[in-house]
Amino acid sequence: MEVVEQVDEGEASAADEEQELDTAAIAERVRHYLKANQIQWTRFGALVLGVSQGRLSILLGKPKPWHQLAPRVRALYQRMQLWMDTKATFGNNPYMKVKKEKVVE
Repeated sequence: MEVVEQVDEGEASAADEEQELDTAAIAERVRHYLKANQIQWTRFGALVLGVSQGRLSILLGKPKPWHQLAPRVRALYQRMQLWMDTKATFGNNPYMKVKKEKVVE
């Protein structure tokens, strides 16, 4: 008689979701994107992550290693990663202020 070990699909997908992310790289990538597109941290934090500007500042300014993060904080970094991979478009901010170049004569 053979014993076949079955893995519950829910456990397998949960393990796939828990891959370690490089929080420092994600933070740097998001900071660069926000600055390049002149997006306010307050708006990004509120609309994308549902956190305050102060909380976003901590997440982007002092990212901790993945293994030290609580599940709720990991979810915020996962959401930032997903957003950068799927929704982020450079130069597509309708509110961006364009700097006028001075004409040298």
